[in-house]
Amino acid sequence: MRRFKFRLQTSLNVALMREDIQRQELDKCQTAYQEGLAILQQQQKQYALLVSELRDIQRHQLQIETVQLYQGFMLTLDQMIKDQNKIVNELYQELEQCRIKLLRLMRNRKVLEKLKERYWFKYQREVMSEEQKQNDELAIIRFASGVSR
Repeated sequence: MRRFKFRLQTSLNVALMREDIQRQELDKCQTAYQEGLAILQQQQKQYALLVSELRDIQRHQLQIETVQLYQGFMLTLDQMIKDQNKIVNELYQELEQCRIKLLRLMRNRKVLEKLKERYWFKYQREVMSEEQKQNDELAIIRFASGVSR
């Protein structure tokens, strides 16, 4: 009997490779998102620290130059936080797109695997049927040769 050969095995192999590549891409997206988020959190902490320091300075000594310096730096930092927020949102959108693409690729692979499984069971039934036919033929031949003696 012929060996089992899944006609779409190449497609299944390609689907597996694409899925692996997309998993790596998803890991890169997650890493970039986490790094962007960490930068944003660091900037927010720095901003909160500056606000706290400015309040302390205003309580103890009121030096206009120091207050202006802090306020100028806080404005710059505030803009940096807004920019980083945009970057984090873009990275999150990229991450979601990577996830969606991976899920689509996984569904396609699973369809191919289920199809392969169906073909495998069909092949097994055919093999068993062929073996049963051969066994029946042997039994008939043995019976016929035993009767003719």
